[in-house]
Amino acid sequence: MSSVMSNIPCPNCKYEGAICDAYSNGDEYVFCERCGFSYSPEEGEMKNPLGSWCCLIKGAGQVGSIDNKEFIKSLKSHLEGDKEKEIDECWFTFKKGKQWYVHDLIADRIMPFGRFKALQRVVQELER
Repeated sequence: MSSVMSNIPCPNCKYEGAICDAYSNGDEYVFCERCGFSYSPEEGEMKNPLGSWCCLIKGAGQVGSIDNKEFIKSLKSHLEGDKEKEIDECWFTFKKGKQWYVHDLIADRIMPFGRFKALQRVVQELER
């Protein structure tokens, strides 16, 4: 089974970089790394998440939606409990007023989402 990944506007927050993974059997999966909106045929839509999260360990990782504030606490405790592992990235997004922010848990800093994504692209280019 093959798939095609593309960027689409998020149905929830209108961010232009939401990821749509369309499979040849007709299934589509959507995830917005800014607001955490997600859609899958199995789970349906998560329309109003609190944000998204990402944790990359040794080049592999996972992303997802945040549906409650307790999840952020568990993400932080997971990071503290795994200090011996090589954690490349660990962050979550949140909205304050009309602005989206990223809390980078590795660097322990908060920055606007757009600036964070631009910084990630620059780092990726430098690592090539």
